[in-house]
Amino acid sequence: MKKIFPILLAAVFAFASCGDDEQDDTVPACIDQLAETLDVCKGGNADLTKWNFNGRDVYCFFYGDCTTDAIAEIYEEDCTLICTLFGLAGETTCEGIAWDGNATNRRLIYTF
Repeated sequence: MKKIFPILLAAVFAFASCGDDEQDDTVPACIDQLAETLDVCKGGNADLTKWNFNGRDVYCFFYGDCTTDAIAEIYEEDCTLICTLFGLAGETTCEGIAWDGNATNRRLIYTF
């Protein structure tokens, strides 16, 4: 029994970690290239996150301490900039829609 327990325990962990809830966090090449520009900001609080907004996946580059106004740029998958949030202007809408409450399923891609 003592020899079987580790095998059973390993099997439980193996099956528990598998499932259909895996998310596709593949980053389009152009988004990955944009992320390289933030790479100079290592050690700050900048990040790249993937969200669902207005019915589609978008990518948010939050510049944090890397800029004086802590802006966040929102890009579509084809790297089209659709809005800039926060910053000195305090912008909270994107495409005329409030970001807060309408942007869902945040997934962290990179931290810088």
